[in-house]
Amino acid sequence: MTNRRSEPRFQTNGTAEVHLHRRLRRSESKPATICDVSKSGLRIRLGSQMHEGSEITIHVGEVSVTAEVRRCCLIGRDLFEVGLRIIDLQVQSKPMQSRVWQVKPAFPYKAATSSEAFEGR
Repeated sequence: MTNRRSEPRFQTNGTAEVHLHRRLRRSESKPATICDVSKSGLRIRLGSQMHEGSEITIHVGEVSVTAEVRRCCLIGRDLFEVGLRIIDLQVQSKPMQSRVWQVKPAFPYKAATSSEAFEGR
């Protein structure tokens, strides 16, 4: 059998949170395992069936991947393997903490009063 894939796949065993987009109901969130990734897709395993053509979002740390379900196969009791095509990928950056800089003079000095300035001191 020949490999018809146009991109290499990289094996992984990471955990993720999958958000299923629902039109009429509230979206659901389910845990998943990421099996492998490529430039344009990934393969996950989770405990519920997904319909081909559905759009989901996968959260892994600070990375959010929006993907389309291309295939879903039952591989064990209540375990499904899902092939996904990546639509969009975003990295959520943490807001920068503001810093307050205190500027101190390089040498101690005494400010002259207005009367001292006029006296020529």
